[in-house]
Amino acid sequence: MKKGFGLAVGLVVAGIAAYFYLNNRPTHIIAVHQNEYVASLLVDRLPFSDGKRVAWWLKHNEAIKTQYGITSIEGRGAKSIYVYAFGKGYLPEEDKDRLCFDDMPGPKNCIDKEILMMVLRTRDGAQQFIFDNAVYVQGADGKLMKKAQRE
Repeated sequence: MKKGFGLAVGLVVAGIAAYFYLNNRPTHIIAVHQNEYVASLLVDRLPFSDGKRVAWWLKHNEAIKTQYGITSIEGRGAKSIYVYAFGKGYLPEEDKDRLCFDDMPGPKNCIDKEILMMVLRTRDGAQQFIFDNAVYVQGADGKLMKKAQRE
């Protein structure tokens, strides 16, 4: 009985430690591709939870825009920012549903479409953070609210 309890406690502690590790690893931007409508950031990873992903963006977005020359989402530049997992790196298009970038030569100018986060500006000036199963909205007051579950 004591062995089973100790094992269960050990597994819970290991699970919590793994969650904190995955949620706090640094994110590295591999490349940025953009056109007049969309900026695509290719990253090695993002934090595990939606909240940490939003916090990462809010903390680093100005530096990212400056360093990579992303024109302001509020101005005449990209209206949407998509963050993709770099995954296996640049691949040829082949017969797969891949995202290919026109600003670099082929044949290896595509990535597998694995969207980690989308950052959009609404008509009323709010910023939306869209994930696989949730949407968060940051209003003009800076307050972040979970808007809805995505289906």
